[in-house]
Amino acid sequence: MIRRVLLAILVVALAACPARTTPRRPQPLSAEAYARYFAGRLAMHDGAYARAITELTAAAAAAPDEAMIVVALIDAQARSGDRTAALETLREAERRWPRQPAVWLMGGEVHRAAGDHDEARQAFEHAIHLGRANEEAWIGLASSWLALNRPDRAEHAYRELLAVMPASVEGRFRLAVALIDRGAEPDAVPELRQVIELDPDHVDARLALALALRHRGELAEAILETRQAFDRTGGDLEIAEALFWLLCEADDRGAALDLLGLLDDPAAAVSTRLGLARLYEGLGALDDAVRLADAARIEAPDSTAAALGAAQARATRATGADRDDALALALAIPIASDDAPAARALAVELLIELGDPAKALDVITEARGERPDAVDLLAAEASARRAGGDVAGARALLARAAEAKPGSVARRYALASFERAVGEPARAAAIAAEILAAKPDHVGALNLTGFALAEAGVELDLAEDHLRRARELAPGDASILDSWGWLRFRQGELAEAEAALAHAARLAPHLAEIQTHLDAVRAARGR
Repeated sequence: MIRRVLLAILVVALAACPARTTPRRPQPLSAEAYARYFAGRLAMHDGAYARAITELTAAAAAAPDEAMIVVALIDAQARSGDRTAALETLREAERRWPRQPAVWLMGGEVHRAAGDHDEARQAFEHAIHLGRANEEAWIGLASSWLALNRPDRAEHAYRELLAVMPASVEGRFRLAVALIDRGAEPDAVPELRQVIELDPDHVDARLALALALRHRGELAEAILETRQAFDRTGGDLEIAEALFWLLCEADDRGAALDLLGLLDDPAAAVSTRLGLARLYEGLGALDDAVRLADAARIEAPDSTAAALGAAQARATRATGADRDDALALALAIPIASDDAPAARALAVELLIELGDPAKALDVITEARGERPDAVDLLAAEASARRAGGDVAGARALLARAAEAKPGSVARRYALASFERAVGEPARAAAIAAEILAAKPDHVGALNLTGFALAEAGVELDLAEDHLRRARELAPGDASILDSWGWLRFRQGELAEAEAALAHAARLAPHLAEIQTHLDAVRAARGR
């Protein structure tokens, strides 16, 4: 009896309780939906966005409750350039799945690609509101703030991301870049070190760290980080060149040559071997430069770049018949070629060295008739006129060209270089200063201004600022080291001047001007 009563009470109690709802488990996609979705993703991978839209539309019809299929469809529509369709699908997705972060994340991407950065910001913020541990949304938000010219808010977004996800490699790297951009490079160094600790193969972080370390004067560690980046990319040529110049800056010519030897592969592309030839040439390893350039020319006889490279290498070596061979190669390059202006300028230089400025002027006059706007040819004509004794005419030619196109940095630089070459350092510095007002990091203008001011013996502090910046931008450049040594000579720092000029002479033993400066400093020291 008691058992029956208890059973009745239990039945009544259960009836009074609200019914529990079983959580809906995600259902597997149907075969058709999966096949269509997979086909759509493959089409996107191939860049066939029209086909991707067709397949993903069919997949969405076969699985109407799957938000991620619609997200992929929005992506395909946006990539196809159909922004209207992408926005329509996006609005419908936001209505149907308002609590799906992926929908808002895609919305941010669509708006950002369309240039609607404030809309993108709001979408990314919505995605973060739905789930703060969303690295892509934080990165997107920061990118939107940058596009809205609010780097402070972007930096704040990176810091917020790292507060939620301290191991975010991308967030930490981007924070470091933001710090560098606002001039807080010392604060970026520990962030970059942590990025490398989290991801030892993060090449960009290593290169950024190397640059920061070089600016701090820690050249040995900068070289180590750059070498690590080089090794981790399997020998990336751009990183190899950066490492090469750092080794030159460290006065380690042997290591720089060893690096070039490591890259010296007969199976490499012609363009790669020409690049190596130029680096060999810069170090004064002229036989290697000629060997590589000649091999490239023989392998690619129709390449004007290979012909020009061979001509330049032979002209630099200039022993025996080299100069004549270089001249023939330079003159054989068709005037319509992209390489023709540099080739004709080289021919003019060789003819002047051979004591025939009249022929040089004939060659360049004909070339300028075909390519009147080429700055290399303009500068070469000025050199030919100057070699023939018409300095005033050469100056007037360059001045008229600069006035005709006042926005042309190349033309003004040609005029400044001419003034320096004819012994007018004050004029050269004044023109170079105009270039720097428009392009503060123009390495050539920085170097030219610094040297010209040192040569004139005026504004030596300004010359030092310019040359220090030039060395930061172009480490290991022998011509900049030469200017630095000459500045130190003018400042009375003879020991430092000799060290810098000897360094430059070791890097470029074939450049007579550097040796002349070094001899002058040694003579001043009684040596």
